[in-house]
Amino acid sequence: MYSKIMENKHEYLMHKYLCDLPSNFQKQIKEYKRWQNQQQTLLGRLLLYKMLVSLEYNQISLFYNKNYKPILKDINLHFSISHSGSYVVCALSSNNIGVDIEKIQNRQIEHLIYFMSKNDWNSINNYRNKLLQFYDIWVKKEAIVKLLGENLLIFNKIDIFKDVATYEKELFFLKKFLIHDNYICYLASDSPFALNTKIEKHVSCINF
Repeated sequence: MYSKIMENKHEYLMHKYLCDLPSNFQKQIKEYKRWQNQQQTLLGRLLLYKMLVSLEYNQISLFYNKNYKPILKDINLHFSISHSGSYVVCALSSNNIGVDIEKIQNRQIEHLIYFMSKNDWNSINNYRNKLLQFYDIWVKKEAIVKLLGENLLIFNKIDIFKDVATYEKELFFLKKFLIHDNYICYLASDSPFALNTKIEKHVSCINF
C-alpha cells in the first residue's frame, strides 16, 4: 500500500490520528520541524496499522532489534516502510522483506562512488540515462539494506544482477512497482514466492 502526503490535509491528519498512537511515537513525530517529515512518518504507521487490522490483528506493538530495525511484537509478519518526496509506501509479508522508494532528482552521482561497486559503475556508464540507472541500482540496494536491518556501509558489497542480488553469498529477489513516473520503488525479499505476480493486486493508493 502507499499514500501521498498533502499539506492541505496535514492538520486534519494530525488531529484525527496522532492521539491514538503510542506516546513515544507521537513525540517522535512532533520533533520533526517540517510538516512533510511529520506526515511521512505518520502515514507510514497508519498504512501498517491498516494492513494489520485488515488481517484481524488489533493488538499491535513494535520493538527494535540490535540494528534498530522495527519488528512486530507477537505477530509472525515482517514489514517495511519507506518514503521519499510526496509518497509513503508500506509492505507486509510472512517473508522477510525490505521496501524502498526514491524520487528521481538531478544530483552529482559521482560523489556517491564509495557506495557503489566497480560493476555498478560499469552498469551505470553503459546506459544513456546514467541518472536513471543509478537510481535503479540504488533503490534495489536500499531495499536489501532495509530487509537486513543494516546500514549504507554494506552498499558496495551487494551485487545486483537484474532483479536478483547477492550479499555474503545470500540470495535476494527484487520486484519493481510503478508508483509514479518520477519515482522508483523496489520490494526485496529473501524468497521468490513473496514477489509473485499476485502481489500487484494489493498495491493500492490509500487516502486517509
